[in-house]
Amino acid sequence: MIDLKSIYSDTGVAHKRSIALAMLVAWFGVVSVLVWTHLVWGDEVRALSLALQGDTVFAMLKGLHGEGHPAIWYLLLRTAHALVPHPEALLLVSIGVATVAMVIFVLRAPLACQFWL
Repeated sequence: MIDLKSIYSDTGVAHKRSIALAMLVAWFGVVSVLVWTHLVWGDEVRALSLALQGDTVFAMLKGLHGEGHPAIWYLLLRTAHALVPHPEALLLVSIGVATVAMVIFVLRAPLACQFWL
């Protein structure tokens, strides 16, 4: 019979969190190398160009009608470019959004991790 207290003990939770952190660090290392060696494609440059169009944020938002990405993507790109005025701002936003998504996945996904204990 399986002892549920031993599976869900504090030690098990700490162990799962350390494995989740190790997964996240490994993922971030691989993705960082891939992002910084990635050649930016035309659609990515277009998104950055659209984010930088217009003198104000409202002018930029007017020009986004019919675009495929949500407006928040262009707002993130414009903000990042204001902080880091280089095309690499696109890469920073991409890896930032992907990292947030991965953190949510690793910490909240209902994965069967009992074999890690």
